[in-house]
Amino acid sequence: MLEYYSVRGGGQSWISTVCPFIWIVYPIGFLLPSLAEDLDSSTGWPNSSSMSYFRNVSKDCICSVPLKMDCKDSLKNRIRIFTEAVVVMVCPVLLSFALKKVDLTANRSKQIVDSISPIGALTLEAGILPFLGLCLSTVLGERLAWLVLASKLLIHLCVILLMALAFVILLLISKSNIVCLSIWIPFVPFILWLGYNSVKDEEHENADDATKSAHHGKLEISVDFSASITSLLFLGLKGLALEGQASAIKGLDAHLSDSLIVSFVTCVLGVVFMLVGTAPPVYGMGRLVDSLRILDTSLAIAFGVIVVLITIAPLKEAAWLVSIPWILSFFVWLFIRLFDHDEGEDRDVKPVSLELTKAAFTGFLAVSIPSFSNSSTSGGYTHAFIVLTGSAVLAGLAWRLITHVKKPSRAMVWAENVASSCAHICVAAAVVPFASISMTVLRSLES
Repeated sequence: MLEYYSVRGGGQSWISTVCPFIWIVYPIGFLLPSLAEDLDSSTGWPNSSSMSYFRNVSKDCICSVPLKMDCKDSLKNRIRIFTEAVVVMVCPVLLSFALKKVDLTANRSKQIVDSISPIGALTLEAGILPFLGLCLSTVLGERLAWLVLASKLLIHLCVILLMALAFVILLLISKSNIVCLSIWIPFVPFILWLGYNSVKDEEHENADDATKSAHHGKLEISVDFSASITSLLFLGLKGLALEGQASAIKGLDAHLSDSLIVSFVTCVLGVVFMLVGTAPPVYGMGRLVDSLRILDTSLAIAFGVIVVLITIAPLKEAAWLVSIPWILSFFVWLFIRLFDHDEGEDRDVKPVSLELTKAAFTGFLAVSIPSFSNSSTSGGYTHAFIVLTGSAVLAGLAWRLITHVKKPSRAMVWAENVASSCAHICVAAAVVPFASISMTVLRSLES
Protein backbone atom coordinates (compact mmCIF):
# COMPACT_ATOMS: atom_id res chain seq x y z
CA MET A 1 0.00 0.00 0.00
CA LEU A 2 2.80 2.39 0.79
CA GLU A 3 4.28 1.76 -2.64
CA TYR A 4 0.96 2.80 -4.12
CA TYR A 5 1.36 6.22 -2.58
CA SER A 6 4.82 6.77 -4.03
CA VAL A 7 5.10 9.97 -6.05
CA ARG A 8 7.54 8.72 -8.62
CA GLY A 9 7.31 4.97 -8.28
CA GLY A 10 10.24 2.77 -9.18
CA GLY A 11 13.31 4.04 -7.39
CA GLN A 12 11.36 6.06 -4.85
CA SER A 13 8.83 3.38 -3.81
CA TRP A 14 11.28 1.60 -1.53
CA ILE A 15 11.61 4.72 0.64
CA SER A 16 7.98 4.63 1.72
CA THR A 17 8.26 0.91 2.46
CA VAL A 18 11.61 0.67 4.21
CA CYS A 19 11.86 3.93 6.16
CA PRO A 20 9.12 3.15 8.72
CA PHE A 21 10.91 -0.07 9.69
CA ILE A 22 14.28 1.64 10.07
CA TRP A 23 13.21 3.73 13.03
CA ILE A 24 11.34 0.76 14.52
CA VAL A 25 14.35 -1.56 14.39
CA TYR A 26 16.87 1.16 15.27
CA PRO A 27 15.87 1.69 18.93
CA ILE A 28 15.30 -2.03 19.41
CA GLY A 29 18.92 -2.56 18.40
CA PHE A 30 20.00 -0.60 21.45
CA LEU A 31 17.65 -2.50 23.73
CA LEU A 32 18.51 -6.05 22.67
CA PRO A 33 22.08 -6.20 24.07
CA SER A 34 21.00 -5.05 27.52
CA LEU A 35 17.94 -7.29 27.47
CA ALA A 36 19.96 -10.32 26.40
CA GLU A 37 22.06 -10.03 29.52
CA ASP A 38 18.99 -9.98 31.76
CA LEU A 39 16.81 -12.64 30.15
CA ASP A 40 15.61 -15.39 32.40
CA SER A 41 16.89 -18.60 30.79
CA SER A 42 13.91 -20.62 32.04
CA THR A 43 11.13 -18.34 30.78
CA GLY A 44 12.73 -16.29 28.05
CA TRP A 45 11.34 -13.08 29.56
CA PRO A 46 13.37 -10.30 31.19
CA ASN A 47 14.17 -11.15 34.79
CA SER A 48 13.36 -9.03 37.82
CA SER A 49 16.51 -6.90 37.58
CA SER A 50 15.85 -5.83 34.00
CA MET A 51 12.18 -5.19 34.66
CA SER A 52 13.08 -3.06 37.65
CA TYR A 53 14.91 -0.78 35.22
CA PHE A 54 11.78 -0.18 33.17
CA ARG A 55 9.68 0.28 36.30
CA ASN A 56 12.13 2.88 37.58
CA VAL A 57 12.02 4.71 34.25
CA SER A 58 8.25 4.82 34.13
CA LYS A 59 7.45 4.72 37.84
CA ASP A 60 4.38 6.76 38.68
CA CYS A 61 4.49 8.27 35.22
CA ILE A 62 1.26 9.72 33.95
CA CYS A 63 0.61 6.28 32.48
CA SER A 64 3.07 4.09 34.29
CA VAL A 65 2.88 0.33 34.48
CA PRO A 66 0.98 -0.98 36.35
CA LEU A 67 -1.56 1.51 35.07
CA LYS A 68 -4.50 2.77 37.03
CA MET A 69 -7.69 2.14 35.11
CA ASP A 70 -8.78 5.75 34.69
CA CYS A 71 -5.28 6.83 33.63
CA LYS A 72 -4.90 3.93 31.22
CA ASP A 73 -8.28 4.51 29.62
CA SER A 74 -7.70 8.25 29.34
CA LEU A 75 -4.31 7.89 27.65
CA LYS A 76 -5.66 5.20 25.34
CA ASN A 77 -8.60 7.39 24.34
CA ARG A 78 -6.39 10.40 23.74
CA ILE A 79 -3.94 8.44 21.60
CA ARG A 80 -6.85 6.90 19.68
CA ILE A 81 -8.19 10.38 18.92
CA PHE A 82 -4.70 11.49 17.91
CA THR A 83 -4.24 8.49 15.61
CA GLU A 84 -7.59 9.00 13.90
CA ALA A 85 -6.79 12.67 13.34
CA VAL A 86 -3.41 11.83 11.78
CA VAL A 87 -5.04 9.40 9.35
CA VAL A 88 -7.66 11.99 8.38
CA MET A 89 -4.97 14.65 7.88
CA VAL A 90 -2.43 12.65 5.88
CA CYS A 91 -4.48 10.29 3.71
CA PRO A 92 -6.16 13.02 1.59
CA VAL A 93 -2.73 14.46 0.82
CA LEU A 94 -1.37 11.09 -0.33
CA LEU A 95 -4.54 10.37 -2.30
CA SER A 96 -4.19 13.70 -4.09
CA PHE A 97 -0.85 12.48 -5.43
CA ALA A 98 -2.04 8.95 -6.10
CA LEU A 99 -5.06 10.20 -8.08
CA LYS A 100 -2.91 12.81 -9.89
CA LYS A 101 -4.83 15.77 -8.52
CA VAL A 102 -1.52 17.59 -8.05
CA ASP A 103 0.41 18.98 -11.01
CA LEU A 104 3.83 17.35 -10.70
CA THR A 105 5.08 18.64 -14.05
CA ALA A 106 5.30 22.28 -13.00
CA ASN A 107 8.63 24.00 -12.48
CA ARG A 108 9.45 22.76 -9.00
CA SER A 109 12.35 21.15 -7.27
CA LYS A 110 12.41 17.37 -7.73
CA GLN A 111 13.42 16.99 -4.08
CA ILE A 112 10.26 18.78 -2.94
CA VAL A 113 7.97 16.58 -5.02
CA ASP A 114 9.77 13.36 -4.08
CA SER A 115 9.65 14.14 -0.37
CA ILE A 116 5.86 14.25 -0.06
CA SER A 117 5.23 10.50 -0.21
CA PRO A 118 8.00 9.42 2.24
CA ILE A 119 7.06 12.13 4.75
CA GLY A 120 3.39 11.19 4.48
CA ALA A 121 4.13 7.48 4.93
CA LEU A 122 6.39 8.10 7.93
CA THR A 123 3.79 10.39 9.47
CA LEU A 124 1.09 7.75 9.13
CA GLU A 125 3.32 5.10 10.70
CA ALA A 126 4.37 7.39 13.53
CA GLY A 127 0.72 8.23 14.16
CA ILE A 128 -0.63 4.67 14.12
CA LEU A 129 2.12 2.79 15.97
CA PRO A 130 1.68 4.61 19.33
CA PHE A 131 -1.86 3.27 19.66
CA LEU A 132 -0.77 -0.24 18.72
CA GLY A 133 2.10 -0.04 21.19
CA LEU A 134 -0.19 1.06 23.99
CA CYS A 135 -2.60 -1.77 23.22
CA LEU A 136 0.24 -4.30 23.38
CA SER A 137 1.52 -2.88 26.65
CA THR A 138 -1.98 -3.15 28.10
CA VAL A 139 -2.35 -6.79 27.04
CA LEU A 140 1.13 -7.97 28.04
CA GLY A 141 1.53 -5.76 31.11
CA GLU A 142 4.99 -5.35 32.58
CA ARG A 143 6.65 -7.47 29.91
CA LEU A 144 6.36 -4.58 27.44
CA ALA A 145 6.24 -1.66 29.85
CA TRP A 146 8.67 0.34 27.74
CA LEU A 147 6.13 0.51 24.90
CA VAL A 148 4.18 3.13 26.86
CA LEU A 149 7.18 5.44 26.84
CA ALA A 150 7.98 4.60 23.21
CA SER A 151 4.40 5.41 22.22
CA LYS A 152 4.64 8.84 23.80
CA LEU A 153 7.91 9.59 22.07
CA LEU A 154 6.54 8.46 18.70
CA ILE A 155 3.67 10.91 19.12
CA HIS A 156 6.19 13.73 19.40
CA LEU A 157 7.96 12.50 16.27
CA CYS A 158 4.62 12.37 14.46
CA VAL A 159 3.88 16.01 15.34
CA ILE A 160 7.21 17.14 13.90
CA LEU A 161 6.50 15.17 10.71
CA LEU A 162 3.02 16.68 10.44
CA MET A 163 4.49 20.17 10.55
CA ALA A 164 7.08 19.16 7.95
CA LEU A 165 4.34 17.80 5.70
CA ALA A 166 2.36 21.03 5.93
CA PHE A 167 5.52 22.98 5.13
CA VAL A 168 6.29 20.89 2.04
CA ILE A 169 2.72 21.41 0.83
CA LEU A 170 3.39 25.15 0.89
CA LEU A 171 6.61 24.67 -1.07
CA LEU A 172 4.65 22.94 -3.84
CA ILE A 173 3.05 26.30 -4.62
CA SER A 174 6.11 28.50 -4.44
CA LYS A 175 9.68 28.14 -3.24
CA SER A 176 9.36 31.61 -1.74
CA ASN A 177 7.28 30.02 1.01
CA ILE A 178 10.51 28.66 2.46
CA VAL A 179 10.42 31.65 4.81
CA CYS A 180 7.68 29.72 6.66
CA LEU A 181 10.48 27.48 7.90
CA SER A 182 11.08 30.14 10.53
CA ILE A 183 7.57 29.53 11.87
CA TRP A 184 7.72 25.84 12.71
CA ILE A 185 11.44 25.21 13.33
CA PRO A 186 11.32 27.06 16.72
CA PHE A 187 8.63 24.61 17.81
CA VAL A 188 10.96 21.61 17.40
CA PRO A 189 13.02 22.27 20.58
CA PHE A 190 9.77 22.88 22.44
CA ILE A 191 8.39 19.54 21.22
CA LEU A 192 11.60 17.77 22.28
CA TRP A 193 11.29 19.38 25.70
CA LEU A 194 7.69 18.18 25.92
CA GLY A 195 8.80 14.67 24.98
CA TYR A 196 11.39 14.67 27.76
CA ASN A 197 8.93 15.92 30.37
CA SER A 198 6.05 13.68 29.30
CA VAL A 199 7.90 10.56 30.54
CA LYS A 200 9.32 11.96 33.77
CA ASP A 201 8.37 10.86 37.24
CA GLU A 202 5.34 12.57 38.77
CA GLU A 203 5.70 11.20 42.29
CA HIS A 204 6.08 14.71 43.66
CA GLU A 205 2.75 15.84 42.27
CA ASN A 206 0.33 16.51 45.10
CA ALA A 207 -2.93 15.99 43.20
CA ASP A 208 -5.24 13.29 44.55
CA ASP A 209 -6.90 10.62 42.42
CA ALA A 210 -10.10 12.62 41.95
CA THR A 211 -8.18 15.65 40.74
CA LYS A 212 -6.09 13.55 38.36
CA SER A 213 -9.24 11.93 37.00
CA ALA A 214 -10.75 15.37 36.38
CA HIS A 215 -7.55 16.45 34.64
CA HIS A 216 -7.65 13.44 32.34
CA GLY A 217 -11.26 14.16 31.44
CA LYS A 218 -10.43 17.75 30.48
CA LEU A 219 -7.45 16.57 28.45
CA GLU A 220 -9.65 14.18 26.48
CA ILE A 221 -12.12 16.95 25.66
CA SER A 222 -9.35 19.29 24.58
CA VAL A 223 -7.63 16.66 22.42
CA ASP A 224 -10.89 15.81 20.70
CA PHE A 225 -11.51 19.48 19.91
CA SER A 226 -7.99 20.32 18.75
CA ALA A 227 -7.74 17.12 16.69
CA SER A 228 -11.04 17.82 14.94
CA ILE A 229 -10.13 21.43 14.18
CA THR A 230 -6.62 20.55 13.01
CA SER A 231 -8.00 17.85 10.70
CA LEU A 232 -10.25 20.45 9.11
CA LEU A 233 -7.31 22.83 8.86
CA PHE A 234 -5.25 20.26 6.95
CA LEU A 235 -8.20 19.68 4.65
CA GLY A 236 -8.40 23.41 4.04
CA LEU A 237 -4.64 23.73 3.56
CA LYS A 238 -4.68 20.96 0.97
CA GLY A 239 -7.58 22.60 -0.89
CA LEU A 240 -5.94 26.01 -0.80
CA ALA A 241 -2.66 24.50 -1.99
CA LEU A 242 -4.33 22.84 -4.98
CA GLU A 243 -6.03 26.12 -5.82
CA GLY A 244 -2.70 27.88 -5.38
CA GLN A 245 -1.17 25.55 -7.95
CA ALA A 246 -3.90 26.44 -10.44
CA SER A 247 -3.47 30.17 -9.78
CA ALA A 248 0.33 30.25 -9.67
CA ILE A 249 0.71 30.78 -13.42
CA LYS A 250 -1.33 33.98 -13.53
CA GLY A 251 -0.23 35.20 -10.13
CA LEU A 252 -1.30 34.16 -6.66
CA ASP A 253 -4.32 36.02 -5.31
CA ALA A 254 -3.47 38.12 -2.25
CA HIS A 255 -6.36 36.68 -0.22
CA LEU A 256 -5.35 33.15 -1.22
CA SER A 257 -1.76 33.82 -0.17
CA ASP A 258 -2.89 35.21 3.18
CA SER A 259 -5.23 32.25 3.70
CA LEU A 260 -2.40 29.80 2.99
CA ILE A 261 -0.01 31.41 5.47
CA VAL A 262 -2.62 31.73 8.22
CA SER A 263 -3.74 28.13 7.59
CA PHE A 264 -0.16 26.89 7.88
CA VAL A 265 0.46 28.78 11.12
CA THR A 266 -2.82 27.52 12.57
CA CYS A 267 -1.99 23.95 11.51
CA VAL A 268 1.31 24.20 13.38
CA LEU A 269 -0.43 25.50 16.48
CA GLY A 270 -3.15 22.88 16.15
CA VAL A 271 -0.78 19.90 16.07
CA VAL A 272 1.16 21.33 19.03
CA PHE A 273 -2.09 21.71 21.00
CA MET A 274 -2.96 18.12 20.07
CA LEU A 275 0.41 17.00 21.39
CA VAL A 276 0.08 18.91 24.65
CA GLY A 277 -3.30 17.31 25.31
CA THR A 278 -2.32 13.80 24.22
CA ALA A 279 1.03 13.46 26.02
CA PRO A 280 1.20 16.40 28.45
CA PRO A 281 4.27 17.17 30.55
CA VAL A 282 3.96 15.57 33.96
CA TYR A 283 5.01 18.60 35.96
CA GLY A 284 2.57 21.49 36.08
CA MET A 285 -0.39 19.38 35.01
CA GLY A 286 -2.81 21.53 36.98
CA ARG A 287 -1.64 24.76 35.35
CA LEU A 288 -1.78 23.14 31.93
CA VAL A 289 -5.34 21.92 32.41
CA ASP A 290 -6.41 25.37 33.57
CA SER A 291 -5.04 26.87 30.36
CA LEU A 292 -6.79 24.40 28.03
CA ARG A 293 -9.78 26.69 27.57
CA ILE A 294 -7.48 29.49 26.42
CA LEU A 295 -5.71 27.17 23.97
CA ASP A 296 -8.97 25.85 22.54
CA THR A 297 -10.46 29.33 22.23
CA SER A 298 -7.37 30.70 20.48
CA LEU A 299 -7.46 27.79 18.02
CA ALA A 300 -11.14 28.44 17.31
CA ILE A 301 -10.50 32.16 16.73
CA ALA A 302 -7.65 31.39 14.31
CA PHE A 303 -9.94 28.96 12.50
CA GLY A 304 -12.60 31.66 12.28
CA VAL A 305 -10.07 34.07 10.76
CA ILE A 306 -9.32 31.50 8.05
CA VAL A 307 -13.03 31.13 7.27
CA VAL A 308 -13.36 34.91 6.92
CA LEU A 309 -10.24 35.16 4.72
CA ILE A 310 -11.55 32.46 2.38
CA THR A 311 -14.95 34.17 2.26
CA ILE A 312 -13.43 37.52 1.28
CA ALA A 313 -12.52 36.21 -2.19
CA PRO A 314 -16.10 35.77 -3.47
CA LEU A 315 -17.98 38.12 -1.13
CA LYS A 316 -15.51 40.99 -0.69
CA GLU A 317 -16.79 43.40 2.00
CA ALA A 318 -19.79 41.18 2.75
CA ALA A 319 -17.51 38.49 4.21
CA TRP A 320 -18.25 39.78 7.72
CA LEU A 321 -21.70 38.16 7.43
CA VAL A 322 -20.23 34.78 8.38
CA SER A 323 -19.39 36.16 11.84
CA ILE A 324 -23.04 36.99 12.62
CA PRO A 325 -23.50 33.89 14.87
CA TRP A 326 -20.52 34.93 17.00
CA ILE A 327 -21.72 38.53 17.20
CA LEU A 328 -25.28 37.48 18.03
CA SER A 329 -24.18 35.00 20.71
CA PHE A 330 -21.89 37.59 22.29
CA PHE A 331 -24.55 40.29 22.51
CA VAL A 332 -27.11 37.84 23.91
CA TRP A 333 -24.59 36.84 26.57
CA LEU A 334 -23.73 40.49 27.29
CA PHE A 335 -27.37 41.63 27.54
CA ILE A 336 -28.40 38.85 29.92
CA ARG A 337 -25.22 39.20 31.95
CA LEU A 338 -25.93 42.89 32.58
CA PHE A 339 -29.22 42.07 34.31
CA ASP A 340 -28.59 38.58 35.63
CA HIS A 341 -25.50 37.85 37.72
CA ASP A 342 -26.32 34.20 38.35
CA GLU A 343 -23.11 32.15 38.44
CA GLY A 344 -24.79 28.94 37.37
CA GLU A 345 -24.55 25.39 38.66
CA ASP A 346 -22.19 22.51 38.05
CA ARG A 347 -23.11 20.18 35.23
CA ASP A 348 -21.66 17.13 33.59
CA VAL A 349 -19.45 18.32 30.76
CA LYS A 350 -20.72 16.65 27.59
CA PRO A 351 -19.21 18.42 24.58
CA VAL A 352 -21.39 18.38 21.51
CA SER A 353 -20.24 16.58 18.40
CA LEU A 354 -18.43 18.53 15.71
CA GLU A 355 -19.83 16.39 12.89
CA LEU A 356 -22.23 19.14 11.80
CA THR A 357 -19.35 21.62 11.73
CA LYS A 358 -17.19 19.22 9.72
CA ALA A 359 -19.92 18.67 7.13
CA ALA A 360 -20.56 22.40 6.82
CA PHE A 361 -16.85 23.18 6.45
CA THR A 362 -16.41 20.53 3.76
CA GLY A 363 -19.21 22.09 1.71
CA PHE A 364 -17.85 25.55 2.41
CA LEU A 365 -14.42 24.63 1.04
CA ALA A 366 -15.82 22.83 -2.00
CA VAL A 367 -17.72 25.92 -3.16
CA SER A 368 -15.61 28.82 -1.89
CA ILE A 369 -12.07 27.78 -2.86
CA PRO A 370 -12.71 27.63 -6.65
CA SER A 371 -13.89 31.24 -6.48
CA PHE A 372 -10.27 32.37 -6.02
CA SER A 373 -9.47 31.59 -9.66
CA ASN A 374 -12.93 31.73 -11.24
CA SER A 375 -14.97 34.39 -9.51
CA SER A 376 -17.12 34.90 -12.62
CA THR A 377 -18.97 31.66 -11.90
CA SER A 378 -20.03 32.86 -8.48
CA GLY A 379 -23.68 33.82 -8.43
CA GLY A 380 -26.27 34.71 -5.83
CA TYR A 381 -26.92 31.11 -4.81
CA THR A 382 -23.20 30.42 -4.54
CA HIS A 383 -22.69 33.45 -2.31
CA ALA A 384 -25.66 32.45 -0.17
CA PHE A 385 -24.27 28.93 0.26
CA ILE A 386 -20.84 30.25 1.24
CA VAL A 387 -22.31 32.65 3.81
CA LEU A 388 -24.63 30.05 5.33
CA THR A 389 -22.07 27.25 5.57
CA GLY A 390 -19.38 29.62 6.88
CA SER A 391 -21.82 30.90 9.50
CA ALA A 392 -22.72 27.33 10.44
CA VAL A 393 -19.04 26.51 10.95
CA LEU A 394 -18.44 29.46 13.27
CA ALA A 395 -21.69 28.85 15.15
CA GLY A 396 -20.74 25.20 15.63
CA LEU A 397 -17.36 26.18 17.07
CA ALA A 398 -18.96 28.60 19.54
CA TRP A 399 -21.53 26.01 20.54
CA ARG A 400 -18.86 23.39 21.15
CA LEU A 401 -16.61 25.69 23.20
CA ILE A 402 -19.44 26.75 25.51
CA THR A 403 -20.28 23.10 26.24
CA HIS A 404 -16.74 22.73 27.63
CA VAL A 405 -17.70 24.94 30.58
CA LYS A 406 -18.53 22.97 33.70
CA LYS A 407 -20.33 25.77 35.54
CA PRO A 408 -21.95 28.06 32.95
CA SER A 409 -23.90 31.14 33.98
CA ARG A 410 -27.46 31.63 32.78
CA ALA A 411 -26.18 34.14 30.24
CA MET A 412 -23.73 31.57 28.89
CA VAL A 413 -26.49 28.97 28.59
CA TRP A 414 -28.50 31.44 26.52
CA ALA A 415 -25.47 32.10 24.32
CA GLU A 416 -25.04 28.35 23.89
CA ASN A 417 -28.65 27.97 22.78
CA VAL A 418 -28.27 30.85 20.32
CA ALA A 419 -25.11 29.33 18.82
CA SER A 420 -26.77 25.92 18.54
CA SER A 421 -29.85 27.41 16.88
CA CYS A 422 -27.73 29.43 14.44
CA ALA A 423 -25.73 26.36 13.44
CA HIS A 424 -28.80 24.27 12.68
CA ILE A 425 -30.73 27.09 11.00
CA CYS A 426 -27.78 27.93 8.74
CA VAL A 427 -27.31 24.31 7.70
CA ALA A 428 -31.03 23.93 7.01
CA ALA A 429 -31.10 27.16 5.00
CA ALA A 430 -27.99 26.15 3.04
CA VAL A 431 -29.95 23.27 1.53
CA VAL A 432 -31.85 25.70 -0.73
CA PRO A 433 -28.84 27.29 -2.50
CA PHE A 434 -27.10 23.92 -2.54
CA ALA A 435 -30.02 22.35 -4.40
CA SER A 436 -30.08 25.29 -6.82
CA ILE A 437 -26.33 24.98 -7.51
CA SER A 438 -26.72 21.24 -8.11
CA MET A 439 -29.59 21.77 -10.55
CA THR A 440 -27.59 24.39 -12.45
CA VAL A 441 -24.63 22.05 -12.80
CA LEU A 442 -26.82 19.16 -13.98
CA ARG A 443 -28.52 21.33 -16.58
CA SER A 444 -25.17 22.54 -17.87
CA LEU A 445 -24.02 18.95 -18.25
CA GLU A 446 -27.16 17.99 -20.17
CA SER A 447 -26.75 20.87 -22.56
